[in-house]
Amino acid sequence: YSKVGGYQSVRSEWSVMSVNTELSNARRNDESDGNNKWCIRHANFPKDAMSLQKLHVEYSEKRFITIARSVQYWEEYVSAELGDTLWVLTKPDDDNGEDDYKIVAWISVRPRGGRYQMREFGVDKSSNCSISTCWALERLLGVALGSAGGNVCSESEVSLLLPTFVLSEIKREMDNTDEDGATCFDIDGATEENDDGWMYVNFNESQPSVLELTTREINPVSHLIWPTDSF
Repeated sequence: YSKVGGYQSVRSEWSVMSVNTELSNARRNDESDGNNKWCIRHANFPKDAMSLQKLHVEYSEKRFITIARSVQYWEEYVSAELGDTLWVLTKPDDDNGEDDYKIVAWISVRPRGGRYQMREFGVDKSSNCSISTCWALERLLGVALGSAGGNVCSESEVSLLLPTFVLSEIKREMDNTDEDGATCFDIDGATEENDDGWMYVNFNESQPSVLELTTREINPVSHLIWPTDSF
């Protein structure tokens, strides 16, 4: 590709970590996070499309080189691509009363090559949401893994392929708190497994290429294409 069409390989950083399924299953049965009741359910389209679109903009599109998604894209493509593997974590919306729940995190995983891959994930990082990445992921995984197929029900530990930035967020949360919330994740044993298969060509020389954006010394922008968008 590079010789013929001027394409450049761009790296997406991924990691593999072990997940204790017994502990993640126990986490999903917790009644609350200490402050508010929560509920895990399947994503409901088209009802959830607008909320998920806005959350995805904040969690992924403003931080990474990734696929920008419209509400229509969520309604027509994501809903069909992920089907009933897309789960959302909801909590009471304080602004609209306890009977109105809002989405604060979401996930989809799939079995792949004897392990599991995170196809989709995000957490509400707004200032009025107290959910941590670690807290949300533990509870969502207990449901998502159980419905993803494979042999997870008979295994006490599985391998999960996830974006390295998600792993890094969990590490930072563990370093900044005294909580033991990540006990179902083997953070120290995680290994890198980067994806160098994304190829780009720059048709506008007046603009920096994707490779330049990801490798520049000052404020590099990470590259991440969620498997949801891998056409």
